[in-house]
Amino acid sequence: MPTYFQVLGGVPIQQFAKFLMIGFIGGAVGTLSMGWFMARVNAYWLICGFYVLYAVGVAALGWLPFGTGVFIVALLAWNFAQVGGQTGLNTLATLGYPPEMRSSGMGWASGVGRLGGIAFAYFGGKALGAALGLQTMMLLVALPCLLVSVLIAILGVSEKRQAAAEGSSTAA
Repeated sequence: MPTYFQVLGGVPIQQFAKFLMIGFIGGAVGTLSMGWFMARVNAYWLICGFYVLYAVGVAALGWLPFGTGVFIVALLAWNFAQVGGQTGLNTLATLGYPPEMRSSGMGWASGVGRLGGIAFAYFGGKALGAALGLQTMMLLVALPCLLVSVLIAILGVSEKRQAAAEGSSTAA
């Protein structure tokens, strides 16, 4: 992100880094609040909401004037949703595996996530080479966040259907 703002937005990396340090407060609050929220709200819809906020926050960063109060609010929201959403996603993933294979399942999930991180960096470099504008770049970065939200919603709906089907089969 600092490279995007420097190359596409003309913001020196050092200046962006100062604001990003403020944004880390949002990430800490997101992590600390996720467990509290997950104990009270449907985890699937909660994580969907976090990833939608993530998409809105990251997209807004490309459109808002750098360094303004509203930019800082978007930066805090983005970090809150990004870090908190990832925390919730990791927690949700552990619940999807039976205890006897949970560590292997989480290891594989983490490994696949690392591959996504490598691919994202590659495509981010390609997008920089295409000289897209900062606003367009931030919208592109927001798209995978929305995809995660949709996939988690689908998982939540299928989980609910499966639980309902299991409930009706035990009643019979």
